[in-house]
Amino acid sequence: MYSDGADHVSDFTEKGPWLIDHPEERARMGEFCRKRIEQELGWEYSVQNLLAAYQRVFTKVRGMRIQEAQGSNAVIASRPIEQVVRAESHEHVK
Repeated sequence: MYSDGADHVSDFTEKGPWLIDHPEERARMGEFCRKRIEQELGWEYSVQNLLAAYQRVFTKVRGMRIQEAQGSNAVIASRPIEQVVRAESHEHVK
């Protein structure tokens, strides 16, 4: 369910009761959303985009005089993102 106008509160206030009165549409929308999450938006589909975004950030950081960074930031910025994510996730498991 999306808002059509600038006044989102009023728009959703009107659409909410409509959904209550239309159980078939509610079920159809719920099924559509469930399938979309399972087939397009779940973590297994998002992880590559997230890693690519981190890689772009770290690539920019590398170009910004990494040698002046201090502590763990210099170490992290000089490693490929997959190594950073892997190392971070292992630290949380301990």
